[in-house]
Amino acid sequence: MLDFHTHPLLVRELFEREPDLARIARDVFFIRNHPQPLRTFLLELDVAGLERAVVLPIDARTSRGCQIYSNELIAELCRMSDRFVGFASVDPHRKSAVEKACGTSWCSGPIIPGWRSRTWPRQCGAWA
Repeated sequence: MLDFHTHPLLVRELFEREPDLARIARDVFFIRNHPQPLRTFLLELDVAGLERAVVLPIDARTSRGCQIYSNELIAELCRMSDRFVGFASVDPHRKSAVEKACGTSWCSGPIIPGWRSRTWPRQCGAWA
């Protein structure tokens, strides 16, 4: 079984590599939980009976000036466990974003983070 929509927001190992993630999680996305080791995420999958999880970043650079996990960090997370399937977050204001993100071996497809990034494809014409 596969969880098709997870945001690995509080993976301690990635917070240690990117100290600004704590501020972004707290001040931009209002997440107040403490980071947990990757092992905890994997145990949660086990308890839920899930073999794999799609992990999704949120690219809100145009609307909020930040990302909560970059596509590169999602790629790193996918290298840490074969239980993760990585998708790339695409800012529709950046026309080359899909090609750049999906031209890599770890990316299974693009997502547009919509309401979290306060961007909508029809508003910016990226898909015209």
